[in-house]
Amino acid sequence: MQRPSIIPTPYFATVFLTHLEGDNKKKRIIQQIFPNVSLGYLQALNAELLHSNFQGLLVDYMKYALTGQDSETPCVYRYWTEIFTKALQRRQISGREVFQNFQRFCKSQSSRQLIDHGLARKYFQVIGKLLRLQHLITVASKNPEHLESNEFSKELSRIENFKDIQTGVFGMTSMVNPPTLQSVLGEASELLREKEKNKLENFIRFAWSGVPEEDFNVFVRGALTGMLLNNLCWTVRQEGRSFSATQGRHPASLRGEELFRVFEKGVGLLMNLDKAHYFNCRILPFLKSLEQESRRDAFNSGLICGMVYSEEKNDDTQEVNND
Repeated sequence: MQRPSIIPTPYFATVFLTHLEGDNKKKRIIQQIFPNVSLGYLQALNAELLHSNFQGLLVDYMKYALTGQDSETPCVYRYWTEIFTKALQRRQISGREVFQNFQRFCKSQSSRQLIDHGLARKYFQVIGKLLRLQHLITVASKNPEHLESNEFSKELSRIENFKDIQTGVFGMTSMVNPPTLQSVLGEASELLREKEKNKLENFIRFAWSGVPEEDFNVFVRGALTGMLLNNLCWTVRQEGRSFSATQGRHPASLRGEELFRVFEKGVGLLMNLDKAHYFNCRILPFLKSLEQESRRDAFNSGLICGMVYSEEKNDDTQEVNND
């Protein structure tokens, strides 16, 4: 005989969503009531939220996006409450609010924090947690027995790393597979060096489930620009010259002419050293053609993500930064 479960899975409960209001004399306000919630599902949902620390990560992101500081105002919990409510109801969740607030999150951080310390990576960390949660909701709705399998926990880990994603958080897409390099860049894809192609193709596969489809191509072109800007910065520094990828500007303001003046300055330094061939100058006319598009938020968000993007080596044991 097997020992029975502490909480029998066929049982159901009524869940009350409440919050405390008031400073001196607090009172508890009932926001919503959820009847007939499976205790088995509630256990799985609670275990996932505790294990992934999703609430803490999401609320911290929204604090800076909405208030510009580490502020405990009610507005920062609104999105989390929406996500938790939909999870209890086993409904589709959305990551659009995370994407739409990324620019505000970036502007709340200094350039050093955002790029040098890699805080811009928090965007994809939050989306990865959302994708994990969405997978749990989908499995609980279609195949609840699978929640208790060892394979399910492995699936969550792969999904958080943007692999084997079955259900996204940006609605239905018109394509199952991510777009090709050719469809994103056109003929300019042939101007990239082999290493640059491989990096961008890896980024496309990584980011396909992390950005709304209607913004994806612009986002990727921004990411390519960010990667090439890092490469230029690294190349100039290798020649013993001091050169910053942002030139003292905040990354969120690197748009239009200001962005492409940085490329002109960096390439000019290499030309003076007779080292311009170390950088892929063939791609410069294409980058210049993106000047108007670079004013869009989706492009700039991609630029910032491209500047901090890192990928695993072939042995899957180490990471290499794209600079």
